[in-house]
Formats: sequence, C-alpha cells, structure tokens
Amino acid sequence: MRRWDEPAPDEREAGDRTWEVVRSAYEERIRLPRKRDWRPLAIAVAAAVIVAGAASPVGHAVFGSLRDAVRGEQNARPALFSLPSPHSHLLVNSAEGAWVVQSDGSKRLLDGYRDASWSPHGLFLAAVHGEELRALEPNGDVHWSVARAAAANPRWSNQGNGDERVAYLAGSTLRVIGGDGRGDRAVARGVVRVTPAGRPGTHVLAYVNGAGKIVVRRADSGAVR
Repeated sequence: MRRWDEPAPDEREAGDRTWEVVRSAYEERIRLPRKRDWRPLAIAVAAAVIVAGAASPVGHAVFGSLRDAVRGEQNARPALFSLPSPHSHLLVNSAEGAWVVQSDGSKRLLDGYRDASWSPHGLFLAAVHGEELRALEPNGDVHWSVARAAAANPRWSNQGNGDERVAYLAGSTLRVIGGDGRGDRAVARGVVRVTPAGRPGTHVLAYVNGAGKIVVRRADSGAVR
C-alpha cells in the first residue's frame, strides 16, 4: 500500500510539463505599455504653487482668511452671523430673488423679485416681479402693484410728511408713481437703462438720456433743472 504523502506515478513529470506550458504562455503574453503615475508630480507642483502664493502679500491675505474660516475666529463671527447695528436690515439682490437679512442674521428670500430697493425709512421695498412693479413689506406682503412691461430699477424718494414717490424704468421710459401706488405717469422718454438717482429729501431725479447726458428733473412737474 502506498503512503498518502508519496507522489503518484509520473506526478513530478506532469508537474514539470505543466510548469513549462505556463511559463511559455507568460513569456508570450502581449506586454501592455506601463502607465506613468503623475499624481506624485502633480502634488509636488501644487505644493510649490501654494508655497509661492503664501510668500506674496495677496497670498498672506488669502491664507489668513482661510485660516480664520477654518479656525472659526471670534472676530469674524459678527460679520457672518449678525449685522453691526441691532435694529438694521440688509437687502441683497441675487439670482434667486431679493434677500432680507435681519439684524440677528436671519434671512428671508423674496423668491422671484429683482431690482429691490428700500423705502426711505426702510419700512417697505419696491421691486420688480415678472412684468409688475410692486411695493411690499420685508416679509413679502404686497401693498400694491402696477403692470408695466420691462419694468426695472425702482428707487424711492421722500419729501417729508409721508410724501413718497417711486421712480422706475419701463423700457426706455422713466416713470414715477406715488408711494401709495397712485398717480403713475411718464416723466421722460428715450432714457438709458441706468438706475435713476434721487436727491435726498426731494423728488428731484437724475438720469441718463439717449444722448448720454445726465439730466436732473423734478419728478412732479417734469421741469429740467
């Protein structure tokens, strides 16, 4: 009887033949081009750029800002999470709409509104929604609206005693409407689509006409000053 650990007849010869077949197949395989790993070089270049940037004054400023953001410096917290004045509001126009930021940092999005501006006392907004000019509260409640194609760039003016106006553009026409939504009328035509500016405490407007000149005009009478 053969022991279990003794080789079978011709077992070694068969093993040698198998090895030769495998070795020949390995040597005849198609050698694929070896891909170079560029990652170490890319990391080294990036590190060199970072070191070079950090050595410049601009680099110091950028890296200082990044460091403060990562560390969460306390001196950056008020600018990120609250406004300087305890009773202030901030109005931000964005691609999504107009954002009203409260003094504690809380925010409200007035979705779809554009070209928003504050009333003189910061109680209301004038903004454009679709083809309408609207006066609304910071919480989004609309007080009045007027349909006007290509409305844009409304600006408030206040002459005192609650006598307010809203100047805005409708295409190439400068129009003015009362703060209560009444008395909408054209003031000038052929106007460049640049935001009109009002003189504080008056209803005097400055705008750019089609000839590229700045015109100062009274909104109520239309008289050019």
